[in-house]
This record gives sequence, structure tokens and C-alpha cells, in this order.
Amino acid sequence: GQVVGIIADPGLGKSRLVAEFVQDLRRGGVQVDEAHCQAHARALPLVPVLEMLRSYFGITEDLHPATARERIQTRVLTVEPRLVAELPLVFEFLGVPDPERPLGSIDPEARRRRLLELIRRLVNDPRREHVEVRVIEDAHWIDPASDEFLANLVEATAGSRTLVLVAFRPEYTAGWMRRSWYRQLPLSPLPGAVVTDLLGELLGADPSLDGLAEQIAARTGGNPFFLEEVVRHLADTGTLTGHPGGYRLAGEITRLSLPDTVQSVLAARIDRLGQRAKDVI
Repeated sequence: GQVVGIIADPGLGKSRLVAEFVQDLRRGGVQVDEAHCQAHARALPLVPVLEMLRSYFGITEDLHPATARERIQTRVLTVEPRLVAELPLVFEFLGVPDPERPLGSIDPEARRRRLLELIRRLVNDPRREHVEVRVIEDAHWIDPASDEFLANLVEATAGSRTLVLVAFRPEYTAGWMRRSWYRQLPLSPLPGAVVTDLLGELLGADPSLDGLAEQIAARTGGNPFFLEEVVRHLADTGTLTGHPGGYRLAGEITRLSLPDTVQSVLAARIDRLGQRAKDVI
């Protein structure tokens, strides 16, 4: 069992790296269960845990509750038949309660402890011969209850056939990072040569673009997301004409105005939308 933390500032490619890795795993038949922490959900406990368990059991929004309960029961009892007593708890947590086996009243603290213990047993199944992967994205936005779940998941990973992959910004820290089965992968801004190659692919080689790549590289500081968004911004505003990899400059480069931050790029894009779309955002 291993835990890998991918740490980087915004825009350096954490989510893209995870997405490519997960895609490769699934092509190879490896089960991957994902959970995403959301900034707007920090006040709601256990939202990422719910997403993770729904993925683990293969529960989708359109699945009939009876079918969902059957899937949950089959998987839980495959791991450990004696866990049958915990099925009402799992059904209730996943939003598919069984009317014939109601959970009944239970102390919230006892409910939390039982859920954590059940997750530990499911992850650390000693009879499982295949590798499974758990992914937690944007852990810097995790709520306290889910953070406890994550710590429990890390502890259960030791000695199991499980890889836990956690992506987060530098401000997130946790005690489990001191475990011997944890390793950290920091992402840095792109070096100059890579920035040059990437801009060459995005912009093209039209003579009118001479000097533009250098301006964009200086402004974006090797941040790939910012770099791509600046090129998109120039195309959306008509400063660049053509298509990706085949752009031409529509005006004089000396009058070029580049955005200063990622936020300003996104704000400009939002501002070009219709009023209804802006209201929704």
C-alpha cells in the first residue's frame, strides 16, 4: 500500500496529471474510485466520502434503490460476511435506505465511528488480489469530517493492495504525511524550453507572431494553465486569428495587452457571456 501526494500551486497541472493517470489505469482494467473536494461544500460534512463510496459500490444517480442495495450488499459481504449488520448504516448513508431493515436511531458519534471502521475493513481486504486506486482531488478544500476519513483511509492503506492519490495546494498539511508509506510529488512551473515548445504548438509559426511567445512566457511564469488561458483569451478577443497551431496576429504587437492574472483572464471570458449565463455563474 502506498499514498502519494501531488502538491502544487494552482494551474501547474495537478488535475491534468491525475486525469491522465486515471485514464491510463482504467484502460488497463484497474478500479479507480474518485472524490472531489469543493470550495463551496466545505461546510457540508462528508460530501467527498459520499462520492468515494458511491464510486466504490458503483452507485449512480439513476440506479433504482433496490438495485443499489443489492450491489452494496454483494460487495460488502464479499469482503466480510459478518459485516451484514452494517448494511442498514451503509444504505442510509448512501441515500438508499431499506424499508425492511431501517437503521433506527443512532448517536451521531457512534454512526461516524462505525462508518470509519467499515471503510477501513473494505479498503484493507486481505483476500483482495488486485490493486485498487483511490483518488482525492483538491484536499485543501476538504471538510473536517472528510479529513478524518482521509486519515483513516491512509492508515488502512498500509499493507493493502491500494494506492491512494491525493492532490492539493501547498497550504494543506496533515499528520498522516509523516507515515513511511507516504511520498510526495511536487510540481514546479514549466522550464523555459518547455514553455517555448508549448507556445509553438499553441500559436504556430506565422511571422506576424514574432516576439509574442516571449511576452506570454514572461507574463505567465511557466504556469501551463495561465499560459493556455492567455492564448485562448487572445483568440477570443480577436487579437489572434486562425486556429490553434495556426494563428496570425491581427494587430500590432506593440499595442498588445496581456492579462496579469488567471483571475483576470477568467473574468474577461465571463464578461463576454450573455447576462443569463453571467447570472448563473
